[in-house]
Amino acid sequence: PYPGPDNLMLGLIGLASDSTAQKRDEEARARHAAILDLTSDFIVTIDPAGQLSYLNHAAREALALGPEEPAPRSLSEYFTEGAAAVLLREAIPAVLNTGRWNGESEWRSRTGHVIPVSQIILAHPGPLGNVEFLSIVARDITVSKAAERAVHRSEERFQTLSAAAPLGIFLTDATGLRTYHTSRWMQIAGLSLDASLGTGWVNAIPPDDPQSPVPPPPPNVAPAQGWCPPP
Repeated sequence: PYPGPDNLMLGLIGLASDSTAQKRDEEARARHAAILDLTSDFIVTIDPAGQLSYLNHAAREALALGPEEPAPRSLSEYFTEGAAAVLLREAIPAVLNTGRWNGESEWRSRTGHVIPVSQIILAHPGPLGNVEFLSIVARDITVSKAAERAVHRSEERFQTLSAAAPLGIFLTDATGLRTYHTSRWMQIAGLSLDASLGTGWVNAIPPDDPQSPVPPPPPNVAPAQGWCPPP
């Protein structure tokens, strides 16, 4: 109101400002928040001291926290003891020094469930160049870790069975270089370990063997000299 004599209102005074930029910024923040909550990756922000400030929806689900449930600020609540120690003593100092760190870690839910993750930690500087906060982006690698363990167990079984087999077993790669052998094969071949390295295993195969995978030597090479396939 614009008062006049005797406090009679003479009119109104209004102020206006362009809020286009503010609305654009608010819409951008809303889009970013929606993306963070829809991604399956775990996203966390922490201050330089390692205190939690944000968890996205996927991280809350993984840690068994409700959507509106207050989250503990200490990182030790979200990682196994060993992983938290690496984070605080190695990862965060490295990020503050170089701007980033990546590696594997182990998250721990409130129910005690351990989740192996591959994660990257980034530093986010403010206008003056000082680090304002850090972000952690982690991906659940439970399936790939289980596959690695299955492959390892399979390799152990193969080596156990092949070591007990009465037959000699050896393997090569596509170029003919030996990659594996059993001790029984060494006995049958009559070769030392050094002599069987690379393509040395071909010296255990008679050059006139019709089932030999090795091409016959050229006429100017005597069989007694040994013959290896050309590279």
